[in-house]
Amino acid sequence: MALLEVNYTWFGPPTFDARDSGGPKALMKARSDAQASGYVINFWCLDAHVWAYRNYFKGSNFSVHNREKLEVRGIETFLNKNVGVRRGSRSGLVQSGINWVWSSFSWDIDLVVKHIIETSIGASATSATRIREIVNAKNVWSLYTMYKVGGYAMDTGVGPGVGGAVSLRDYTTFKVPAAGPGRIEDAVAIAHANAPHKYLSDRCSAMTAGVAAHFGVNRDTPVPHVDVWTLFSPAGHAKVTRALEWYIRFWYSLEEVKKKPDSTEEYKDLCRHGIISAVMTAITHDDNGRCLDGVDRNCLWPAELTGADAGVPELKTRKTYYGSHR
Repeated sequence: MALLEVNYTWFGPPTFDARDSGGPKALMKARSDAQASGYVINFWCLDAHVWAYRNYFKGSNFSVHNREKLEVRGIETFLNKNVGVRRGSRSGLVQSGINWVWSSFSWDIDLVVKHIIETSIGASATSATRIREIVNAKNVWSLYTMYKVGGYAMDTGVGPGVGGAVSLRDYTTFKVPAAGPGRIEDAVAIAHANAPHKYLSDRCSAMTAGVAAHFGVNRDTPVPHVDVWTLFSPAGHAKVTRALEWYIRFWYSLEEVKKKPDSTEEYKDLCRHGIISAVMTAITHDDNGRCLDGVDRNCLWPAELTGADAGVPELKTRKTYYGSHR
């Protein structure tokens, strides 16, 4: 039986503490080969930090069905392999130009994601929006890893709950945590419409408050409150594809906002609403892209979204907040 993939991502330099590795280390400890826990952890980081993290996690790695129980993987290396089919004998500069044109006009997912990641990595370290730019890149990468390899995408603050046990399982659809932990109620309103933007106008969107206000669209569809610190998708599933395609287009609209004078707070607010709008766009459409009346309830985990008890009871996981996204 194939092992479930659990994807963690850290874009910054190593902190070697609970912020970057608390969740992965706790989940690694919870994984027992004797009990056939059934998952393997991918820890994604920038290529420059791969060996530092491999040394950091060393001693906890051992073979599980020819895979390590935690594998440190380089983001740029993975991207380069996935866009490699378009590379040839041309110079790097010429090929970069071709890739840029291709991504701009075809919305080729691999190339657009590569462009977004490279742009985010290269952003000014002293920018007032720097943290949010990195978080946006991490959000893109989380959706991308589910699209490419499938499984879970977890924040590094997500790990086992009380008692140190987890109950990760496979699903046939996209999954998100929704405000519970009991009955999930419709608590917020979204705009279910086409956004009046050149990159989004060709598709139906599900826009939360900040995004809807930005585009001047009325919110009139009730939906549950959801979050994104734990997500699941089979590889290539229609819903994660829809979320990723929406979000990479929205990223370009964020770049336009960032260039405006005195736009820091507006940019940060749109960033926070953007990723929620992306997953909402996924779960308010069926797998064939048809609009639903509300959300696909099969996509929801009842969860506690905030506070000390944040987590998904069905998975026996807990989310710890470190305030690192401000």
